[in-house]
Amino acid sequence: MRKPGFRIWSAGLALVFPLLAQIQVENIIIHGFISQGYVRTDNNNFLTMKTPNGSYEFNEAAINFSSQITDRLRGGLQLLSRDMGRVGNNAFVLDWAYADYRLKDYLGIRLGKIKTPLALYNEIRDVDALRTFILLPQSVYDESVRDFSFAFQGGALYGDIPMGKAGDLEYNIYTGTFNIPDPNTGFWYDAFATLSYGIEDLFMDPSLTFYRTGIANADVTAEYIWGGSCLWNTPLPGLRIGGCYLYGSLLMNADVDAFAERRISSGKTNDLIRTHIFSDVKIRDYYTLSGDYSIRNFVLTGEYHSRIYDTYVEFPDMGISLAQDYRLEGYYGQLTYRFLDRIELGSYYSLYYDKDSQMPGEPDWFYYQKDFCMTVRLDITNHWTLKAEGHMIDGTGLVQFSENPSGRTKDWKLFALKSSFQF
Repeated sequence: MRKPGFRIWSAGLALVFPLLAQIQVENIIIHGFISQGYVRTDNNNFLTMKTPNGSYEFNEAAINFSSQITDRLRGGLQLLSRDMGRVGNNAFVLDWAYADYRLKDYLGIRLGKIKTPLALYNEIRDVDALRTFILLPQSVYDESVRDFSFAFQGGALYGDIPMGKAGDLEYNIYTGTFNIPDPNTGFWYDAFATLSYGIEDLFMDPSLTFYRTGIANADVTAEYIWGGSCLWNTPLPGLRIGGCYLYGSLLMNADVDAFAERRISSGKTNDLIRTHIFSDVKIRDYYTLSGDYSIRNFVLTGEYHSRIYDTYVEFPDMGISLAQDYRLEGYYGQLTYRFLDRIELGSYYSLYYDKDSQMPGEPDWFYYQKDFCMTVRLDITNHWTLKAEGHMIDGTGLVQFSENPSGRTKDWKLFALKSSFQF
């Protein structure tokens, strides 16, 4: 349940945290941030928020602790409270926690709950002050999966390999598992709803007329993930080129409640038919190719992302199983320019598309999303930022249909404001 006192609590912390910024007890360093946003669209509920009415359920607060325990050993953790519509609801969670032992510049070991090195910005996406945009390009940084893809539980080897005149190469190799916080809402609820789409056709009972389906008792387990990333800091100052790869396995279970009207000889009855759904999903060929170039006050960034889901779906109560592969792709181009010390402008064009999921008779714009974004960022002080952002969007490929039961609109606009305080 949402805590109505959150904004008052946040205001109080904003007064106290500058004092905490000076605290360093026995080599323990304390930092944190508070962000409050507002999102409004002219059509389509987005990111589990009722955005056509405008939503303030778009905030986060965190406090983290770190310590350089020895010359080679470092540790830290962060507690995060987040609200994004029906996701998070301001409950504090362990966002990341790690022990980091650096043997050499070219070899270190991390253990714990570690930020996942996916693309250029995933490891800093939980700190609003470290980026220009309120919403990163959704074709690569889908906000609806942030609560579990931001960090994984396991271990990693990493380092920085000098290559002389060729620059240097940062690498990261890891394995572990994702923690799925709540599969009964948001992204996972929509994933189950998609898997059960058209389930009424499987019953093949002419006496039934289905009018609604729902999901209950959802459970998702990430069996394992493994992957790696590398980033080449080239000899050309300001130019970085990189890539990442991930492979993983997910097990998904839920009950599908099909509400139907049954015709009988004496009239009609309303029936609830519950059937179980099981899905084994392999994430393969998940990769992102990245590059950015900084020159003077300009930063030009581009990334391409692709992933394939090998999906096996089974309805054990009905003796039915299905298998299908889905390929999802996306890319964006982005430019930022800081023309004053405290003012920065940014713009990107982002395209997401899913060609394999389209059902016969459905429009193609259900499966793509083209997004043109403009942002202005104002650094009011060294600790306080304010951002305003507008999006012109064509398509609803990343708009959850379970959040829009009355239908979706092809062309729509999104406006967002966000203020962040960090210490």
